[in-house]
Amino acid sequence: MTNEEQKELTQQRLSNALLHLMSFEPLNKISVTKLTREANVSRWAFYRNFNYIDEILIKYSTKLFHDFYQGNIINQSPINWEQFSLYIYRFIRKNGFFIQELYENEKSEIWFNAAVNESEKFFQKKLGHPVPKEKLLFLTGGIMALAYEWVKKDARQNINELAIIINPQLQVILNDDKNKPGGSLFDK
Repeated sequence: MTNEEQKELTQQRLSNALLHLMSFEPLNKISVTKLTREANVSRWAFYRNFNYIDEILIKYSTKLFHDFYQGNIINQSPINWEQFSLYIYRFIRKNGFFIQELYENEKSEIWFNAAVNESEKFFQKKLGHPVPKEKLLFLTGGIMALAYEWVKKDARQNINELAIIINPQLQVILNDDKNKPGGSLFDK
């Protein structure tokens, strides 16, 4: 096994162990010692890969959003507003436990920052122009607030209903005048 493969394996073990531990106790009760025991890696291995536990959450969130925005389904063109909204809420449903844990541990900014950073690259590529950061912050904050309430209620509301709520906002915030709700988001 190469050094890079070993590093990736260690990071994955630490990430899995942290997610597992978070399902039993608050993040502030998880020490590096407890985490490394759960991951079956040394403290030295932890500090070779991360400076502090939150870095694991940052890396995990960034990877989730990167994979989402680079995924074959979401990255297809053309894609319409309804599809895009549905993809977002399917993604949120799939990662609901993680979202809820971050909120409950007062770490939602990790999820938020990863969402904004990865969406910024995605929309620049798809729309052909940058979207102002304040618009991405506003859009992401609204989607996250709605998502958190949805996840807290066990995601009982139909994702189609949630998608309908954000479709018009997506179009307005992203300045996609060429397309109307139901139309193609990324057609040129």
